[in-house]
Amino acid sequence: MPLAPTEARLEVASNIMNFTLEDLPVEVGTRIAWTNRDSASHTSTSGSQGNKTGIWVGPPLAEGTSFAFVFTETGTFPCFCAIHPTSMNATITVVAEGALGASTTPQPPTVEAQPSATAGPIAVLPGATGSLRSPIIDFTLENLTVQVGDTITWENEDAAPHTSTSGVSPDKDGIWDSPAMNTGGLLQFHF
Repeated sequence: MPLAPTEARLEVASNIMNFTLEDLPVEVGTRIAWTNRDSASHTSTSGSQGNKTGIWVGPPLAEGTSFAFVFTETGTFPCFCAIHPTSMNATITVVAEGALGASTTPQPPTVEAQPSATAGPIAVLPGATGSLRSPIIDFTLENLTVQVGDTITWENEDAAPHTSTSGVSPDKDGIWDSPAMNTGGLLQFHF
């Protein structure tokens, strides 16, 4: 059973928003913390509608609350929202330690994302590499702390076109500047 409640080698934050659970590839020993960013309640539950596996059963999460689980075995683990089982499904793929290029030494979380009403600076720190998906929704970008070697993928999850541009408004610093991204549009940048 892939559960060790007190031990985690790596941390991954997964936001539940727009009635969507994320498909995530992680390494053995990773703790995934699901945080509900929707106004509706959601869960993260292992299995699928009509076939709960019982590996983990997250409680109903109100907006802003979290549930975490540590994966200690490799495998493919389907999951769903028990409240919205027909539309909210995802897969957690757990691979061997080091298979995704992460450090084998226990590290604190390598990426911190906090919702923010306005765009702010991105701090780049030396250290292990990783990746982060940062949704653009409700005209909001996140303040992010990344490490050298990290890749950020911005995805427009809003109905209106948006961009991701480095610098502080109104000045662009030229490090990156995306074209207008429609809903579902992506921009990746490697630090």
